[in-house]
Order: sequence, then structure tokens, then C-alpha cells
Amino acid sequence: MAFQYKNINPFNVEAELIGRLKSLDRERFYNVEQRRTTCDPPDVEQQTQRLFETLPCLRDTARLIVFGVPAEEMELIRSWEHFDSFVHVLCFLRLFSRQMPLAQVLRSPYFYSLTHAQDGRTVEFDQLNTNAEETGVAVYPKIRTIHDPLEPAAEEEKHWAADRVRGVQSELADTYYVELDDLRCAGKRYRVRHSFLSRHIFPEGKKRLKIAVCPVGRADLLAPERYACDGPAGKQRLFRINGLKDEAYIHDRCAAAIVRAAEEGADIVIFPEMLGSERLVGPAFYEETARAVKERGGSMPGLILLPTWWHDNKNALFVLDAAGRWLCVQEKQFPFVYTNDKTEKNKDGDDLAYCEDLREIDRTIHMVHIPDVGRFAFPICRDFLETDYAFLMLQQLRATFLLCPSYTLHKKQFDLTAPGAIPYGCYVLWCNTCAAFYDEAVPAYVGLASGPQELPAGPVDYMRPECGGRCGQQQDACIFLVEISMDHSAVITHRHIYA
Repeated sequence: MAFQYKNINPFNVEAELIGRLKSLDRERFYNVEQRRTTCDPPDVEQQTQRLFETLPCLRDTARLIVFGVPAEEMELIRSWEHFDSFVHVLCFLRLFSRQMPLAQVLRSPYFYSLTHAQDGRTVEFDQLNTNAEETGVAVYPKIRTIHDPLEPAAEEEKHWAADRVRGVQSELADTYYVELDDLRCAGKRYRVRHSFLSRHIFPEGKKRLKIAVCPVGRADLLAPERYACDGPAGKQRLFRINGLKDEAYIHDRCAAAIVRAAEEGADIVIFPEMLGSERLVGPAFYEETARAVKERGGSMPGLILLPTWWHDNKNALFVLDAAGRWLCVQEKQFPFVYTNDKTEKNKDGDDLAYCEDLREIDRTIHMVHIPDVGRFAFPICRDFLETDYAFLMLQQLRATFLLCPSYTLHKKQFDLTAPGAIPYGCYVLWCNTCAAFYDEAVPAYVGLASGPQELPAGPVDYMRPECGGRCGQQQDACIFLVEISMDHSAVITHRHIYA
């Protein structure tokens, strides 16, 4: 049974105060510079502190987090003589937020009940507060991330994208929030689901984050089907993936990549899209691979992005933890338009285009939080190129990493788009496959990394195949091992490891 607060959920109080501020002065709510330059009454802090001292629930942080705010004390807050003053409520919100340190929140029975099932299995949750629909605000825990050490010690409120954060985010100590109205893209409101990984998966004192990017192989691997169907705008050309041409080959290449990545101490492994199968996302593949890793004295990577599995008109990414549990299943949101430039032409002589036949898409964005590393989101191929969708993940959800699996000939679009995440302090890892170029020359690059630091050759680090297109045997590994230093420089480097 889920934990129930004896009193009012303290994160509900936080959400109510945020909503109150917006209703009191919308302009100051959204304008940080105006708040900083406005002359506040000289006794705001003293008056707020007096209210604070009349509330017994705020004298004991542990009690507040475990039991919440008693109803009678919440009424004292709402009936406060200064509850109609923007600056007073803002000051109270700042003090209240600091009464809930993240370390204690993450150890609380309430947080455990949100993130674990009765059998102890890790599960996803929506937000910390339960009054999101009433207040229009969803409150999330704000973990420390890989680039937080870049913040100057003398400027505690400064952070990446400070000038891009709307509202009163800087007033909150260990939480951040999103207004539900901002969770819209292409006319649809999105649900956000969160999961947490234990810090022990990424050891304390770690100096480098290692991410293995695997392009799998160069053979002709997909079995697409092209057809036409009636739609709202008339007959439309569509395509779907009817399985794989050589599932055993892909299975063995993926297993070999994970084993080699584990030998190299990789924390994360990423594969391309559309090369997955029911067998690959099933428990047997994980168990066989984990056994091979253990035999070589290694440990499974903490985060594994299996190749997306195209089935039932869905393109789904299965994200696993080191124990083989599904952290989330992210569905592709925006269909890819494929051009058949080999044989088919329209009446004007142009190449025929076919749209990926995705149906009944689950409008959910999944995020994985790893303390001291960051917040991870998973746009799949075309999703990353949709400006509003990427903006939602970068500005509203404040993703630290966008891990993007792909299967495409159109490398340049990702090359041009990736640096756009840098001003938000976000790292982009894009993984393509050589299979997209099976009947052409070896691609100039099949992956890239970018992030908020200066790279010797520019804002993007390209993963260029050094193998000359020679993929080796079916059970040989091919990975690009990307390393991001977790110090003030946050340098990105990579090397190609292949048989």
C-alpha cells in the first residue's frame, strides 16, 4: 500500500505557493531581472521569519518530510496578513523549500512508496505533489548533475541556462517544477514519467562518465514493407518494419558490444533504432549477456538502451538498468519520412516518399534521474529534430543528457541540431548505424557527441569509423567509447574499438 501523508503533502504546499505567486503578479513571476531590481519592503524577511517561527511543523525537517504540514498550520499560512504580497510569499517559499533537503527526501517513506512496488521493484512516478491538476504545477526532485561543479562558488544561484529558466525556479533548493500548460507539443499535452537509479551504480569519486555507442553493423538488416492507406487527408504512402533479415547477427553483435563495453568500464550503452526484436528485449538476452560479462570479471553497465523494437505500429525504446529491469519504454513520437530513391518516382519524376506508420502513440516522456550524473531523456531519431519537442525536454524538463538512437541517411540534420542543446547545459549522444548505408560508401560518421564545453574541432565530436567498413565476425564487438570528464573541464573524448 502506498505511503499516505498524515497531514498535507509538503510538495503540495510548495506547488500551491508557486501557483499563488503566479496569480499575485504574473509579470514578476516570469521576469527574474524585474524581481532582482524591484525595491522590496525592508522588513519582508523579518515578517516572514515571524510566520515561520509560529509553525511547529517547520522546526523539525525530518518530521516535515515524513508527516507533512498539519491542516491548521496550512490555514495559518493562507490567512497570513501578507499572503496577498508577492514578495512575502516568495520569501516564504524560499524558506519553506530549504526545509526539505533532497538527501532526506530521497530516503523518506513517501519517496520510496512513489518509486517502488510492494515487491521492492523500481517503478516510475509522475511528480512529488498530488495537486498538479488543481495548481497547474508538477514538482520534481532536483538532483545534482555532472556539470553542477562548473557553477562558481560565489554565485550559488547561477546555473546553466539561468537566463532561459522561467518563473521562480531559482528560489527552490532541491526541487524544480513544470507548469502543466508548458507540457504541450504539436497540440497535445504530454505526461512525464520519472525513474531513479541508485548512485552506487555510478561509483563515488568517479572521474569520467563512459558511454559506449554501438552502430551494430553494415549489412542490410531491416525488412521494410511499403504500402498505401486511406487517411484523413486522402490516400497516404506508408511503411512499416516487418522484422529483421538476420536477427541472430544483430543479437550476437549487441551482446558482444555490451560485453566489450563492460570490460572497458562503460556506464551506459546505446544502440541504434529499429534493430530490436522481441527476443532482444526479452529476459533471456539480458541473462545470457550478463553471464558472459560476469565470466570476464566485469559488471553490467548501469544504463542500457537496447535497439528500438518496431512492432504493432509502434517504435519502442527499452531502457534497462544493470539488473536487467525495464526502467522505462519510450515510444517514438514523430514518424520519419523515408524517400525511396532507388526505383520509384512520382509523376513529376521525384523520388516517392513514405511515412513511418506509427499509430496510437503514447504521449509520454520518460526521464531517468541519476544522482551526481544527470537527468536523461530519450528522443528517438526524428523526435530530436522536432524543435518544440526538443525545447520541452531542454527548457521545461531541464534534461542533462539527450540520448538519441537513430537509423537514417540524414546525418547532417543531427549535426546541425545537436549544438542547440549546449546553451541549456545539455549533452547530446546520437547513435546511428552503418546499416543505413549498407549499399553505399562507409559513412563519414555514425554518431556524435556534444556538450557545454569547448572541443578542439568545434562544438561536436564526430564518431568516424576507423574500420573502413570491415565489421569483423558476427560475434565481434564494435563500439565508440565516449568519455566525459566529470570535473570543471567536462572534456569529451572518444575512441573506436573494433575487431
